[in-house]
Amino acid sequence: MLIEFNFKNFLSFKDETRLSMVASHAKELEESHTIKHDIKKGIANRILTCAALLGANASGKTNMLLAFAFMRSLVLNSAKESQSDELIPVTPFLLNAETRHNPSCFEVTFLKNQAQYRYGFEVDGKKIHREWLFKSTSSREAKLFIREFQAFQLGPQMKNARDLIDKTRDNALFISVASQWNNLVGKEVLKWFQQSLFISGIDDEDYRYVILDMLQKNPSLKDIIVKYLQVADLNIESFNVRSIQESLKDLPKKAREKFEEFAKKSDIDIEASSVVEFSHPIFNDKGEKVDFIEFNLTTQESDGTQKYFAILGPILNAIRNGSVLVIDELDSRFHSLLISFILKLFNSKKTNPNNAQLIFSTQNTKPLNKKELRRDQIWFVEKDRYASSRLIPLLAYKPRQDRIIEKDYLSGRYGGIPNIKYRDIFSNRKQEESEYQELMELEKKLLEETSSDK
Repeated sequence: MLIEFNFKNFLSFKDETRLSMVASHAKELEESHTIKHDIKKGIANRILTCAALLGANASGKTNMLLAFAFMRSLVLNSAKESQSDELIPVTPFLLNAETRHNPSCFEVTFLKNQAQYRYGFEVDGKKIHREWLFKSTSSREAKLFIREFQAFQLGPQMKNARDLIDKTRDNALFISVASQWNNLVGKEVLKWFQQSLFISGIDDEDYRYVILDMLQKNPSLKDIIVKYLQVADLNIESFNVRSIQESLKDLPKKAREKFEEFAKKSDIDIEASSVVEFSHPIFNDKGEKVDFIEFNLTTQESDGTQKYFAILGPILNAIRNGSVLVIDELDSRFHSLLISFILKLFNSKKTNPNNAQLIFSTQNTKPLNKKELRRDQIWFVEKDRYASSRLIPLLAYKPRQDRIIEKDYLSGRYGGIPNIKYRDIFSNRKQEESEYQELMELEKKLLEETSSDK
């Protein structure tokens, strides 16, 4: 479970930014929307199941989530030999004379197997500046390792990793190297990042492989997926996954040969590729089901249906593993009620018994109500006068429990909304109209003077 994520000097975020999943002491929706866990000995804390990020366009919502995605990617890939000569793809805040030359900082605190880990690093485009890992199973936090450039301090639990120091490049994370060489602590940390997943709600097509891979490993999941499709009211009875090679048999010979030629030029592996087809019922005039028809997911289904099927895999994967799922633009191509359904999957002990967490950005304000989200699950992103993004919790405004959050947000009470300058547009129009009237009056006066002269 994620407890807290911090980062600094990354993309549009200049200053230290903190997203906390620790629940407040509020009792609202406590049983369904929070997870009870003893983070420290003798102190029972509750962790939130969801966090929602709202803000104007270009406020930095996506950049906030990309910070998590970057940290995950570097942990999983920096030790690979293929990365040895490559620059680290990190972008600091470029609109400040100092920060543009400073390293970016990332830190995450999470729970794994009854232990709390705090792991982080500072990095620029060429090397790792600092890296650290702490672990606590009680009120005391123990140092596992601290790194300053290529100088390492190892705690007792990491003494067996001393020989890995020489194997760690200046542009590779020590935790990644430790996992690569089967160090138990390194593998534990890396596994948490592997199970966590960031996906884009706009470019979601690539995530269909998740659900197809899950089905291949466990065909019995199909019944669960069908149930989720039916609950979403998409008029779908079932679905089938067929290889492209099998589907080509249904095409006329010329069409099949044309596609095979296209696949060869496009480097498409026909044998390894699959197509998904949804079964839709056919009714007679009496409203009775008489048959079914197959629709191709990619060419015949709506964009919303395609997205829903694509992210169902990551959602089910997170719920099954009790991991963190980060979705940018969750509301893209989705009806408000479908968003509510997805939130309910995470905010329910029945559908989320393994304590998975969902962090998402959205422009949709409908979830800002007492039934969907707690007040401590809502965050706003906005930019200051220097174009630096800020993450602000709703609780910073101390809203009463009886406030209508959606209405207050749209009225500008909490910030995080676009500052559309209507007056500038209309004032300019009025000025243009006034100038036009003055010209018309001047022309009329000149005509009158000309007529009188005659």
